[in-house]
Amino acid sequence: MTGSPTWSPRRRRVLGDALLVTVVVGIDLLVWSGDRELWNGALLPVWVVPVTSAAAGALLLARWRNPVAVWSVQWTYALANLALPGYYPFAPLLVALHAVAVRCHRASRGWPCSPPPSRSGCSASGRARTPRATAGARCCRPRPCG
Repeated sequence: MTGSPTWSPRRRRVLGDALLVTVVVGIDLLVWSGDRELWNGALLPVWVVPVTSAAAGALLLARWRNPVAVWSVQWTYALANLALPGYYPFAPLLVALHAVAVRCHRASRGWPCSPPPSRSGCSASGRARTPRATAGARCCRPRPCG
């Protein structure tokens, strides 16, 4: 057998997402380092942080379908450091923030996108109408964001 096996883009995406979630949960648990003392002195059961970390990691699998909702839940989860002072779950929040930045491209992101279509040389479909418009500006259309 010669050559490498070909993987479909869907299979690579699923494998990449699984690997990313595994790494994010691993980083999250390394940052935790087993600290169980809450802000008021009470002790948290040992299983709570690993289970919530795994749930937050699993939620990242939906980040491309609902980036803002996933980011909101991850941001709320990152507030866990208020109750557990030695725990800073930043990795899931950063991955969710990246998904929001990629998927929620707004028309006000850059100068070529902010003027009305007639001034920027972009048609209603978001494609450049003139060669001059394609030289220095790319036409932007907001992507749906959920």
